[in-house]
Amino acid sequence: MLEQNSEGWVQTGSTPCKCAPTSSTLAPLPQRVAELEGGMLEQPLVRVAVPVVQPWHTIRAPDPAPLARLASLPRPDAAKREALEITKFAIEVGFRHVDCAHVYQNEEQVGQAIRSKIADGTVKREDIFYTSKLWLTSLRPELVRPALEKSLKNLQLDYVDLYIIHIPVALKPGEELFPKDENGKLIFDSVDLCLTWEALEKCKDAGLTKSIGVSNFNHKQLEKILNKPGLKYKPVCNQVECHPYLNQSKLLDFCKSHDIVLVAFGALGSQRVKEWY
Repeated sequence: MLEQNSEGWVQTGSTPCKCAPTSSTLAPLPQRVAELEGGMLEQPLVRVAVPVVQPWHTIRAPDPAPLARLASLPRPDAAKREALEITKFAIEVGFRHVDCAHVYQNEEQVGQAIRSKIADGTVKREDIFYTSKLWLTSLRPELVRPALEKSLKNLQLDYVDLYIIHIPVALKPGEELFPKDENGKLIFDSVDLCLTWEALEKCKDAGLTKSIGVSNFNHKQLEKILNKPGLKYKPVCNQVECHPYLNQSKLLDFCKSHDIVLVAFGALGSQRVKEWY
């Protein structure tokens, strides 16, 4: 099974195969809540990442990444059409960093919203910083580019700004997002994440993504990538759960020491999806 400790996600069991924000990084909580436009925390579909003091952070040169992030993780009972309307609304009130993933199963609607706001002149493509994520069933190196191309096809975009490994644990490839055996246990796969990373580097070279990074990695998993022979691009970020009840200070220090941006999710809380726990 998958479990999360103070440093990230790990696989447990016999089957083979997130930090108190610092005052220098985040605005005071009341200020951050006030900055969430239009009562987005009340919406049923999305969780919203916390705006910080600095409005931009250079996550890929020379274009900066907005630090106020709309994350389109849906509730199980949320209709996909809500992703369309809420994403359009978020762009209208000023959000420019849209965080999505294949597993959220709403990239088609999110892409439609982005394109509609480009078409009506609200934004240009270069104004939007779009993040997508490589799901666990596509970590084999030969599946990485097809997975990204599938997201791009759903989005109807030419590239994403950031493509990251969603969780450093591989599941059996196939159409099922959470493949399970006859006993209801997840079916894991054995994949060398260094080979997965090389496939991500090729996606960057091909212009399918501007930057590449990781999510839910602990420092040992990061070191494995950083120490990989022939490393061409290091991860620009590590997206992890980060709030006062999950202290990621050690991981934050490690990321800072390697010039890796730590991106927080769940900073104000999020829903619990059954399959994830």
